[in-house]
This record gives sequence, C-alpha cells and structure tokens, in this order.
Amino acid sequence: MEKELLLSDEMYPQQPANRTSERLTFGRRDFVKTAAVVGTALALMPKSVFAEPAEAGIWRDRVTGFVGRVFERDYARAERINAVIRSSRIDYATATSVFHWFYAAPLVFSSAVDPQTVICGHGFEVRRYPLYSLTAQIQSFSDLNAYEIRRVTNEREIALLGCVVAPTGYRTPVDESRDHTDYQNTLRSYRLDPNQFRPLNKRVYTGTNNRSRYGYEIQHNTDVGRGGKPLRDVLLSDRDW
Repeated sequence: MEKELLLSDEMYPQQPANRTSERLTFGRRDFVKTAAVVGTALALMPKSVFAEPAEAGIWRDRVTGFVGRVFERDYARAERINAVIRSSRIDYATATSVFHWFYAAPLVFSSAVDPQTVICGHGFEVRRYPLYSLTAQIQSFSDLNAYEIRRVTNEREIALLGCVVAPTGYRTPVDESRDHTDYQNTLRSYRLDPNQFRPLNKRVYTGTNNRSRYGYEIQHNTDVGRGGKPLRDVLLSDRDW
C-alpha cells in the first residue's frame, strides 16, 4: 500500500509575533486607573471585538475529528467530548523558546477534558492542547499539532501500523549525521525528493506492539499553500527501533 502525502500550510505551528511580543509595564496607581477604564470599556464592547484566531475553526475541526477516530465506535462518548471542544474558547499559545513547544499547535483550548481511555488502550485528554499517550497515564509531552494528527489518523498509516500510533517522546532537532540515512529513506518512501525539503524536528511514535519509529516534520523549500506559507507534513519512518 502506497503512503499518502498530506502536505498543507494550515495551522502553522509558529508563534504569532503580534500577540506574543507584547510586553506592558504599569505602576500600581496606573494599573488601578487602567483597570477601571478597561473594565468599563469591556462591558460596552460588542462580542465581535473578542473574535478568536482566524484558524480556530480549523483547529476545532481537526481535534474533534481526532476524537471521532480514536474513540472508534463509542459515538456517545465521543460526542460528549466534542461538545466540550466545540464550546471551548480558543486562543493563541504562549510564546516559548523551548524547542518542543515551539513546534506545538499555535492555538490552545480554555476548557479541559479529563483523561479518557481510547483506541488500543491509549490515553486522551485536553489540557490546553490535545494530549494522546500510549497508556492511560498521559505524559505532558504527548501533545499533537495539526500535522501530527493528520499523519497518525491517516487510514493508510493505520493499516500499515495496526493502530493510531502515539508520541512517546519530545520533539527534538534532527541530527544531520545520525539521522541522515533514515530521514532520506523516509522521504523516499513517500516518493519525495529529500533535496526539496528541510527537516524541522523529529519525535518517536510507538504502537501497541511497542514498535517505535521516528516521525519527521518537514517543510518544502519553495512550494507554498493557499495561505502563502511553505507546505509542511509529518512522515513516519519504516525503520523500527
């Protein structure tokens, strides 16, 4: 079975400079005055002023679709979870210089979903990010961005790997020497020319049979999507550890 390309520029995991670079400093007296003025102004503002980020709807759809897949045929429970996700406010994630979180989803949910046991005995919850873990004991590094969700829920990958694989490590830089052969072979297995892409990060994904492999997040050197940003994807290696 041939692997499927999922190149896209939706939900770019990059900090929005206009939101994350703002830094305001107030003295105590100025703060009290400002709080009173802002409080009055907020009460008079229309709700449209508090519009969510442009891609909030795309992110909701991506995460609710993920819930529908990993909850398998438990439609009632999936719908209860998705009702929380649909009603949750979405905002930009906090700016970060930590490598793992720099490549996390750029948007977060204000509402939480308690830990759930889902497909293959894996764990799922929403704590700002959607978290998906190999076991019911969910790790903080188990967040998924939009590109990772698209890849692990791809039906061709599931057919090859037997389940919706879960991340079992942090996103880390690609080692140009140690990872070179596996990275190049992975791109070729998706019928891609490695010279047309650059690797952004890697992380380990594991299935219920404890077979682990790298997933490489890549970016095209020249091609862009409808939003004008370079195309990205996550590709899963064929090499088991």
